[in-house]
Amino acid sequence: MNYEQIGRRRRAGLALGGSTLAFCAILGVSVLAIPAHAKSSYTTFDPDGSIDTQTYGINREGDISGSYADSTGAFHGFVRAADGTITSFDPPGSTGTSAGEINDRGEITGGYLDSSGASHGFLRSKQGSFTSFDPANSSFTVPLVIDAKGATAGYYASGGVYYGFVRAADGTISQIDLSSSETVAVGINDAGSVTGFYFDGSGVEHGYVRAADGTISNVEVPGASGTNPNGIDDSGAVSGEYEGDDHRFHAFVEAPDGTYTTFDPQGSIETLAYEINRKGEIASFFKDANKVWHGYVRKTDGTITTFDPPGSRKTEIYAINAPGVLAGFYKDHGQFHGFVRTP
Repeated sequence: MNYEQIGRRRRAGLALGGSTLAFCAILGVSVLAIPAHAKSSYTTFDPDGSIDTQTYGINREGDISGSYADSTGAFHGFVRAADGTITSFDPPGSTGTSAGEINDRGEITGGYLDSSGASHGFLRSKQGSFTSFDPANSSFTVPLVIDAKGATAGYYASGGVYYGFVRAADGTISQIDLSSSETVAVGINDAGSVTGFYFDGSGVEHGYVRAADGTISNVEVPGASGTNPNGIDDSGAVSGEYEGDDHRFHAFVEAPDGTYTTFDPQGSIETLAYEINRKGEIASFFKDANKVWHGYVRKTDGTITTFDPPGSRKTEIYAINAPGVLAGFYKDHGQFHGFVRTP
């Protein structure tokens, strides 16, 4: 795994294999939603010196976290305040920084590379101080998400095997190991529940939820060749994607009662489902028949709104806050830029 994959680890689990299965007949709940057309405003931005801006978190106040590459190709973290002020940062000793999510207290988690090429986790306070951490025996630590209390989750490598982890606000780190080769944690809610995926011995991907007390439950779209959860809201609803009988990815949401609903925006041939906010709204992106990626928001009533910032040739969404403001990035003629979309 190279450095550029740190901030996009969630995509690495999308290489699923498996048999051909008939989803609509099995689930009986698949939804092809008609896109809604609503007025919205966009603000685009780049940190000073950025040639590639990527956003991965937004909190209730509208503060945004992410990373950018400078002209030398080095990555740095940044936080954009709701008033538009952008502060770049790097943990001490970093030769490359990838910032993940930001919580409502302004704390940011992520990973950074040291001079030897090893990746370590960090927690940055709102005031700008850093705490560096690694699970025991880790050679490569990648935190991705953070909850309201400052607990973080992600994955790390040890002995050639990837494990998920949860780091509590007091610094205690717990391993998540459901596989002989790879387990990853990619979502956390404010109740301390974590969701993610693992690969079985045949290379098939399975989803899970780990409750705050350590109890594990499965997340498996019925009939799927592979299930990839990405987000979990405070009620326990899980968002993600699964591999369909067309060998493409389609989105799902699992309700707290275990009911699965699958969906695709109109015109989609492949749909991802990353972030789910506290109200159960999902923000992510999908690919059309021309292989162009667009953003979408799915409301709790199933209504889907599709969109692109002006000038976008590729749109990616990884963050939506409780009020429904989302942060993403888009590509124009050759460069990624950050943006904020206000409903």
